Amino acid sequence: MKPAADLGEKEAITLACARLGPKASVRRFTHGSQHFVWEATAPGHSPEVLRLTRASDRALAAAALGWSARLRPLGLPLPRVLAADIRPHKPFAWIALERLPGSDLGDEIAALPRERLDDLAAVLVEHQNRLDFLPDGAGYGFALSEQGPFRQAHWPEVVEAELTRSRQRIHAGRAVDEALVERVARAVSLARDTLLLPPRPFLHDITTKNVITVNGQLSGIVDVDELCYGDVFYLPGLIGAILTAYDLPEDYLDAWLWHLGADAAARRRVALYRSVHALGLLSEIGQRFNRETPVPQGGPLQERLEAYLARALPG
Repeated sequence: MKPAADLGEKEAITLACARLGPKASVRRFTHGSQHFVWEATAPGHSPEVLRLTRASDRALAAAALGWSARLRPLGLPLPRVLAADIRPHKPFAWIALERLPGSDLGDEIAALPRERLDDLAAVLVEHQNRLDFLPDGAGYGFALSEQGPFRQAHWPEVVEAELTRSRQRIHAGRAVDEALVERVARAVSLARDTLLLPPRPFLHDITTKNVITVNGQLSGIVDVDELCYGDVFYLPGLIGAILTAYDLPEDYLDAWLWHLGADAAARRRVALYRSVHALGLLSEIGQRFNRETPVPQGGPLQERLEAYLARALPG
């Protein structure tokens, strides 16, 4: 099998040269789990992002185009689509996007003052609230379009599906104590009645990645292939888990909760979701996805997440 870094390289270079001329060059972004993303540059041209998607994930490329067309008119700062080819007979689907200035928030969040984190959270919550113009879903979970397909009939089933995925990965990887899965599952089961909520759409993955910033100021949002329908506070739970995993400032989560107007019930749900997502991050240990090397075992990330779950779910 070809290394992940080699997949799509020839296609990316060919696309870059076709769009920007024979002097184009490409540089691969190494993060991500599904797409292969390259920055393409050439003299006299603005940089572009080339996003290649395996044929098996072609539906995600089509969904990205659909959500871009739906959400940009609402004012969400998604990059402009410059060109695309998602035809089914090609080995890769691809999208060319404008290259937003800046980098993932995760590259600079640790150095940002509390006031800047608060401002950034306020702006992102404002963009999140723009989705209030969209109708409720006909079901719950992660959807490729407003028509679905919706994978679950109730919101607790979305949370339980996340647990099932984590359980399967942890069992296969054998790097994490499987007893943690049962402790999180028990907490979810006890709280199930509090999770019966309407299917409101929200951006579910604008955490320390997919949020492009310059000195803490928002440049734009990337990689919107799906919306999630359910509880918007699922996202702060994920943000909190990521802050724990990478030892990043809790002030950012506090700002999100403030600007979302989280009451006591919402904060309890965030704490529950944070445990679910912490387990999900643990389940990635030992997995390769499209990285060159697997997520390492036994490091500080694993130690921090396990310590968090021990505090959050004693017994």
